[in-house]
Amino acid sequence: MAVEAIEAYPPTSAKPPLLLLRAEAYKAARQTARAAKIIKFFSANIRSPMRPKPAGTVLPSLIKSLGKEYPYPGVELQEQRAQDFLMRAKWKEARAEFEKLQGMLHEPENPHRQLAQLRIAQSRVQLKGPSSLVASLALTDFDCRCRAALRAFSDLSHQKKEKAKCLRRSIR
Repeated sequence: MAVEAIEAYPPTSAKPPLLLLRAEAYKAARQTARAAKIIKFFSANIRSPMRPKPAGTVLPSLIKSLGKEYPYPGVELQEQRAQDFLMRAKWKEARAEFEKLQGMLHEPENPHRQLAQLRIAQSRVQLKGPSSLVASLALTDFDCRCRAALRAFSDLSHQKKEKAKCLRRSIR
């Protein structure tokens, strides 16, 4: 009954809080595949400004109740989520998402795994970790090594600028 009422209301798909209600209604009606599809949509669209605040509390309980029926995000989606956090300078969240990605990829030579390792190290450095974390990585992928080298060069450039500022201040 609740499912039919929500489906009969046309703007449901345009309003995220109503989509969450639809997912809960599907779950109550034991239509878990349909509920999982809506939940996956919310999980994938984390940067969307239309995502309602209650989603943060409702989604974990719905995912837990769906259990094995919930289609967990694939590697590409996980990498996209992690990159989204990184681009928004949310270092803790980015590190956590890249750590999940690293756990999904088991081959040490995988370029996506190496990129995840690099991003984890960069996030830790941004969170006041030692800058040697990036340099200590054993990366075999050329692209990842280039990114690490650029990061190291950027850090050196930043350190030189800071030293120059300190010298100018001390001379005055």
